[in-house]
Amino acid sequence: MRESLRGKINKSNLSQQAFQAIKAHILSFDYEPGRRIVIESLSEELGISCTPVRDAIRELVNQGFIEYDGNTHKVRVYSRREIADLFAIRSALEALAIELVVQRADAKDLETFLSICEKSENAIKKKEYKNLTNLDIDFHVAISNATRNDQLGQILQNVRVRSWYIRRLVFELHAHENEEHFAVAEHLAIIAQVRSRSIEGAAGCMREHMRNAEERTLRHVANVNSSTLLT
Repeated sequence: MRESLRGKINKSNLSQQAFQAIKAHILSFDYEPGRRIVIESLSEELGISCTPVRDAIRELVNQGFIEYDGNTHKVRVYSRREIADLFAIRSALEALAIELVVQRADAKDLETFLSICEKSENAIKKKEYKNLTNLDIDFHVAISNATRNDQLGQILQNVRVRSWYIRRLVFELHAHENEEHFAVAEHLAIIAQVRSRSIEGAAGCMREHMRNAEERTLRHVANVNSSTLLT
C-alpha cells in the first residue's frame, strides 16, 4: 500500500517540499505513468493549500515528469521518439562531461570509478541486477563530480533522472532480465581512456555507451504494455 504523503510537509518552502514529495512518488512508481494528477486531491493528501501544489505540478511539467493537455495533468507517458530524443541529449552532455573529466580528474577520482566498477562486477556474480542500476547511477554521478563543473552536473542530473526512470520502468517493473551488466565493460573502457588522458577516446567510448544504453532500452520497450509507457 502506498505510504501517505500527509505529515511530510512543514510550513516553510511548501512548493518545493510538495515538488519533492510528488516527484519521489513518481520515481518510485507509486504514481504510475498515465495516472491522472488531481491538484485538489494532492492538496488534501499533503495537508496544504492548492497553491503550492499547483506550483509544484507546474515545475514537474517543466521538468518532464508530468504532462498537461490544457485540461488534465497526468504522469508523463513517453513515446519511443521522446526516449530517443532524451538519450540524444544525454549523450551530448555525457560526452562533454567525460572530456572535462579527462582534463580535471585526479587519482582519487579514478579510484572511485574503479571501486564502483568492482562493486558492479560483484553484483553481477551475485545476480543482484537491481543493485546494478544504483551502481550505474553512482558511476555517472562520480563522472559529474569529477568534472568540477556544478552547472553541468545540475543539467545532467535532470536528464539522467528521466532516462533512469524509463529504464527502471522497462527492466524492473516488467520483469525483463536486467541488462545493466553490459554497461560495466563499457564503464571500464571509458575509465581506460580517462587514465590515458585521451579526450577523443573517452568521448567516443561515452557516446558508444549511450548508444548501447538507448538500444538496450528501446529493444525492450516494445514488450512493455502500451498503456504504461508508450503513446
